[in-house]
Amino acid sequence: MSPHLCRYLLLTLISTCFITVTTQAQKKSIQLIPQEGFGTYQINDLAVDGQDTLWVATNKGLIQQNGIFLEEITYVGSINYLLIDQDSNKWLGKYDGQVWHFSHPKNISTIFKPDSIDKKYNRGITTIHRNQHWLSFGDASGHLHIMDIDHPNPISIESIPLEGNIHSLFIDLDHYSYLGSSEGLWQKKRDRKWKQLEGLLMVKSLQSHNEQVWGIGLTTKHELAVIRLNIIEEYSHFPLTCLPPITIHHLNDMVIDHYGRMWIATDNGLIQYHIYEGTCKWIDTSPQLTIIDHLALTSDQQLWLAAESGALFSLQLDPPPTDSLYTNQAIYQSPTDLSCEDTLILSHLHFEVNRLDFLQAEAAEQQLTELANYLVNNRDLRLQLFIHTSKGESPEAMLDLAKARADFLKSYFRSKGVSKKQLHFIPKGMSALLYPDPQRSEERRANRRVEVVGVCE
Repeated sequence: MSPHLCRYLLLTLISTCFITVTTQAQKKSIQLIPQEGFGTYQINDLAVDGQDTLWVATNKGLIQQNGIFLEEITYVGSINYLLIDQDSNKWLGKYDGQVWHFSHPKNISTIFKPDSIDKKYNRGITTIHRNQHWLSFGDASGHLHIMDIDHPNPISIESIPLEGNIHSLFIDLDHYSYLGSSEGLWQKKRDRKWKQLEGLLMVKSLQSHNEQVWGIGLTTKHELAVIRLNIIEEYSHFPLTCLPPITIHHLNDMVIDHYGRMWIATDNGLIQYHIYEGTCKWIDTSPQLTIIDHLALTSDQQLWLAAESGALFSLQLDPPPTDSLYTNQAIYQSPTDLSCEDTLILSHLHFEVNRLDFLQAEAAEQQLTELANYLVNNRDLRLQLFIHTSKGESPEAMLDLAKARADFLKSYFRSKGVSKKQLHFIPKGMSALLYPDPQRSEERRANRRVEVVGVCE
């Protein structure tokens, strides 16, 4: 490869601003099943317990939906936020700033009560997170509280003011903690101080999936985006480019199903984002439900959708097609996935047809940089990278193309300071196709992949 071509390709890779997903905006027909009896309520939150029973937090109390029956628990008053932990304990965030523990209608206790209530600017609880023996919660005025609830009398171990309305929390005091607010994203490592991460204006929701934390929010370039938080003090964001012709202004809530599909509630329908494949799809839910404020997901993949106005619907999610891009394939998500036992697909490193640049330039740059930094900081690590092509005019031509792509990647990693002893590039061409007879562009794209495997010594 000529130095001029290599320099051009690197500039092309680095200068592209955002990920481009392959699925364009489309109108998909779905059937929402309406749930009656909520017209007079303001729905503030949804949650599902261990028996897949839906609980609805409203301005008039809690409502339990068990099949077609509704059970109202009105004496708990207005509830801003509802968390149900793995033991089916319910943690209620109140409009007046209190936090209650509810395990049974006859067993309710106050966990937290603010010293005073500012009537001019109410500090209602906006989010709650439970992890091991810590209970953390935030309010509308930016106050974060972390309590040790295993203590006989729950004690506060941290109480700090931050900026903005706290929307979401993921607290793990032994490792990394994250806080999403109306002012951006905050991070804390063990006993260090909280610091604000750059690049995000707002983070609405955070959720753990397969030992990673995912979120939704707004970037400083005013792009609605999916956010992936890594364990190495970095994060990636992937702007949503499948937005409908009618503009979406707000991302309100999200859940992630068993198949790695993130379902995002917006003010104009539903978005499905596949966190492994990087694909995005807009789903039109009108006229039944346009603005979706809250989501909840059962273990059998029943999705609950609600609007603050009191509209409540359900949708049974179908499993993805059996010919999904990575059926039965292991996907690389972070450097900690690396193993000498498994071959992992670098999910964002798909080359353009017969070219050396990537379909998803921003995502590819982030994934390559993350891997390069990890290799530089772990000099004993040895990896093999297998470069595959799709089906082409001849095996010889495709092998030559794979060799050119291997040289391109080799130059990239050298420029990042990775030792040549750490990486072994193996061009495979079209000798190991995932789809031997690809019929669709998605199948051809899946063939043009890069795989990584650790070398055991």
